Amino acid sequence: MPLDEAHWRRAKVQVGALSSINPTQAAALAETTNYPWNKIYRTDFLRENNIYCSETMVHNDIELHWMSFHHGRNILVSDRVGALHFVAPSGQRLTNRKGEERFAVFAPLGRIASALDTENASERLREPFLRFTSGLFDWIRGNIAPHLQERFDAATRDFLLTYVDMTRFSQLSQADPVLARHIVLQLERGRI
Repeated sequence: MPLDEAHWRRAKVQVGALSSINPTQAAALAETTNYPWNKIYRTDFLRENNIYCSETMVHNDIELHWMSFHHGRNILVSDRVGALHFVAPSGQRLTNRKGEERFAVFAPLGRIASALDTENASERLREPFLRFTSGLFDWIRGNIAPHLQERFDAATRDFLLTYVDMTRFSQLSQADPVLARHIVLQLERGRI
C-alpha cells in the first residue's frame, strides 16, 4: 500500500531478500500495516516477552505487532512480497465490520501505550505509535456505523486524554506539529 511504501522509504532499508535494521529503522517500520501474515516470529521470542494476539474480534493483531517492535532487538526485514491483502468494500471479512466490535480497539491500544510508558521504553516508538493510533482512529471513525460515531469520538477523547499528557503533548508539538494539531482536532471532534 502507498502508506506502507512511504514508511519503507523513510526507514531507508536496503533492498534485499533479508536485511538487519537498526532501532530508528524499526521505529519507522512499526507504522506499517499490522497484518500478521507479513511477519515471521520466533515462538520463543513471543513466549519470553508474553506477546500474543488480542482476544478481540477485530484489531487483534495490533498488540502482537507493536509489542514485537517494542521488545524486538534483532529485526530482519525483506522487501520480497509474500502475501497480498484485498478488501472488498461490500465484503463480510473482519475488515468490513462497522459495529460495536470496533470499540474493542481501545483495550489493546491502552495496553501498548502503558507498556511504552512503564517499561522504560525508549522514546523511539512513542511518536510512531501516536501517529499510528491517530490514523487508526480516523480510519475507524470513517468506517464505523454513523450512529456510533459520537460515542467513538468520546472514547477517542478519553484515550488521548489518558495517554497524551501535557508533557508528552509539548514534546510532540516540537517533534511533529502536524500530528499534534491533528490530535487537537480529534479531541475537539463532536464538541464544536
